[in-house]
Amino acid sequence: MKNRLEIAREFLRDDGVIFVQCDDNEQAYLKVLMDELFGRENFVVNFIWNHRKSGQNDIDFTLSHNYALTYAKNRQNFRLNRIDANIERKFSNPDNDPRGNWTADPFDAPDESANCNYPIKNPNTNEIFYPPKGRHWRFSKDKFDEVLADNRIVFGKTGKSKPQYKRFQFEAEQRGENVNSIWLDCDTATRGTQEIQNLFKSKIFSTPKPESLIKRIIEISTQPNDIVMDFFLGSGTTAAVAHKMNRQYIGIEQMNYIESVSVERLKKVIEGEQGGISKAINWQGGGEFIYFELAKFNQKFIDKISDAKAEDILNIYDEICEKAFLNYDADSKILKEKKDDFKELNLAEQKEFLINILNKNMLYVNLDDIEDENYEISQKDKELNKDFYNE
Repeated sequence: MKNRLEIAREFLRDDGVIFVQCDDNEQAYLKVLMDELFGRENFVVNFIWNHRKSGQNDIDFTLSHNYALTYAKNRQNFRLNRIDANIERKFSNPDNDPRGNWTADPFDAPDESANCNYPIKNPNTNEIFYPPKGRHWRFSKDKFDEVLADNRIVFGKTGKSKPQYKRFQFEAEQRGENVNSIWLDCDTATRGTQEIQNLFKSKIFSTPKPESLIKRIIEISTQPNDIVMDFFLGSGTTAAVAHKMNRQYIGIEQMNYIESVSVERLKKVIEGEQGGISKAINWQGGGEFIYFELAKFNQKFIDKISDAKAEDILNIYDEICEKAFLNYDADSKILKEKKDDFKELNLAEQKEFLINILNKNMLYVNLDDIEDENYEISQKDKELNKDFYNE
């Protein structure tokens, strides 16, 4: 992870932020590594996501959470956005207050204040309450009398406990809510699996994240048109959610399923699929994306070797001797002379030998070598790269 995180940090804007998800086994080690790479002063928060409903039964506890370690490129330049994602779930109206849904906040606040230290009588029980030690009531006595008359003071669900302050949903919507560090309201991993199954009619990916989780991350850390990057794209959840939320995005994946899963998922998003967060944000489809692959060089020989049958392998052997970049200890001239020895190997051994002699630093074509005729880059691809890199 270290080298990938080092590179990831270079991609961040000065006001950028990175989220790295892990489980309980690796969280402590990852925190130390990221402190080293990003600086402890740039640590933002370690979000906790309830990723299982029932939990995983271990020896003597139930493991049901994962982490999202969050670091800024420069903490002084980054601030999490306020959100309203939890508002409807947190607010209700049990007393039919005409001002609408509300939630009960504590009426006491940190530190002591002489003007805000007075007795409050519970009118239902006549019990007298004072602020807890080291705290004070949030308002002066005169202000308390005003909000009490305004029906903004409650005494718990049963009316028998200490005073609490009514905060209305419309007020929270006007100014937003600080995001909580524990995410109990995001969907679980099971929901992510269901979303993929609904799209592709089968369980084609083992650990997809639910769209609501990625929505939470994007809405607390970005604005419309910001760039979101996921360099472990997987099933494409990040790209799908970023597309629906009007963000630019870059998704990177080295596995072949990017074509059959990630790309196909984005096509469905553009068509207006109604899974995941689509209904919650009124997604109607539209937009576009561009899909690129790295230009292969030695990788194309590895692909041929992997798919080869016995009758193909000698032709591949000859082609590698003529065209491939070999390791420093492999001489094409000697290889040609030893072809008969190669024939004596079984197919599995032949494949292993050929893959081992290829230079793994030359799997793909470097941009600086794009004009080299040995790489056989088409004129169309040359022009595409010039446009992409603004050359």
